[in-house]
Amino acid sequence: SIEINKEACLSAKDNIKNNCIKNIRVINGDVSNYIYKFNSIDLVIIDPPRSGLDKKTVEYLLQIKSQYIIYISCDMMSLRRDLRVLDQLYKTTSTNLVDMFRGTYHVETVCLLSRKSVDK
Repeated sequence: SIEINKEACLSAKDNIKNNCIKNIRVINGDVSNYIYKFNSIDLVIIDPPRSGLDKKTVEYLLQIKSQYIIYISCDMMSLRRDLRVLDQLYKTTSTNLVDMFRGTYHVETVCLLSRKSVDK
């Protein structure tokens, strides 16, 4: 897990300890500084800031060709922009809206992306 927010990292580490989880590592930092270290990933879960994914991260996601990406977004416009680029290799197979902030217009969008088949 790579998370830029220090408090979120500390919370994740507490949850890992409290639930006796052994197969995860939490890194406090910017994902664009670490993602290149990962080569073979079946599933990527991303929850970028309102501004969406940075160019470096999108390019790397296209390089590693993960089978699935779960994209959690709090901004429809940055989600739309990023999905247009990821559409080169991925199709959106499901989209769900989650109202986490009752009484506001803010919703989280959760998209499941699956890698497109390569015709031979």
